[in-house]
Amino acid sequence: MKILLLRAAPRKSGATNAFADAFAKGLRAAGADFCDVNLCSKKIAPCAGCYKCCAFDSECPIDDDMSGLLQLVRASDVVACFSPVYFYGMSSVLKAFFDRCFPLIGKSSHTPFCADTKASGSLMKRLLAFSVASGRISTFEPLSKHYEFIARGLGMSLTNIRRGEAVYFANLKHNSKRVKKIFDSVEKLGREIALGEVSDDTVASIELPIAPSDEAFFARAKIYWNILRS
Repeated sequence: MKILLLRAAPRKSGATNAFADAFAKGLRAAGADFCDVNLCSKKIAPCAGCYKCCAFDSECPIDDDMSGLLQLVRASDVVACFSPVYFYGMSSVLKAFFDRCFPLIGKSSHTPFCADTKASGSLMKRLLAFSVASGRISTFEPLSKHYEFIARGLGMSLTNIRRGEAVYFANLKHNSKRVKKIFDSVEKLGREIALGEVSDDTVASIELPIAPSDEAFFARAKIYWNILRS
């Protein structure tokens, strides 16, 4: 089981990278074979829309870090993306990455690159999408739908995980038992992914709301943003 961990959060000390750290800790504990890549440190140019990768059945003509990243995707059984939610979508660097994954879709027929793995009876590749937002669960709806289509286009199964209320993780960190429990669940997710299975209970524990209501959440969020402005 080969796992590719893609970090797509520019803020190194932010909540998204903290969750990615916990996930990586779980992978290491399970002895997983994984590659930890910070996309923000890579040179990924925008897709030029030239169609040379599919119309001419060739590799992308853009000379940057994506050629190596595509090789990692091809070699991996699981691609785990950790991204903040920016304006109801993934971060710009992750969007650039997926735009450049077009060579994996196949020639003009748009055949998923790993469709044959399912037909041959071997395990289907998995896309694990871990999104982090300052808002509540409705914030994730557009991005979740986007990941569904990305996974379908690549012929992968999808594990979609949404962690809202990021202001709590910025404030409370591990001083809160609820926050610690969530981080422990993310570490458990890493161990489970390494073994090839993710339990519904683990996902539910990660997505567990902290604030008892929208009103309580927005009150705390207002305090947090006022502190940032001061």
